[in-house]
Amino acid sequence: MARAAAPFRIAPTHHLTASMASDRAVYAAQQQVRLTGTLTYATGNQVLSGLEARLRILSPNADVLAEKTTALGHLLPGAPSVVTLVWDTHTQAAGTYPLHFDILD
Repeated sequence: MARAAAPFRIAPTHHLTASMASDRAVYAAQQQVRLTGTLTYATGNQVLSGLEARLRILSPNADVLAEKTTALGHLLPGAPSVVTLVWDTHTQAAGTYPLHFDILD
């Protein structure tokens, strides 16, 4: 009788998707902007840890007006993580304000 053995390896993999939304498209002075960022660990075969999510609101001149960084803990495949940021417009000038949602490791 003969026997053979050979190891094989399964490589770690992960696919993340991110989306971001504000509660309105247009705001007036003195209104609160509510941002929601959603990170979904769409597919993968490992637990991801040590990641952080950062939401930022920039001025039309690219100055950071508001920023929130949140530790995401342990992410499991198929699980979403939601982060929020609330910012008051105060008396900011009229214009378009870029929003950023970054995942940091």
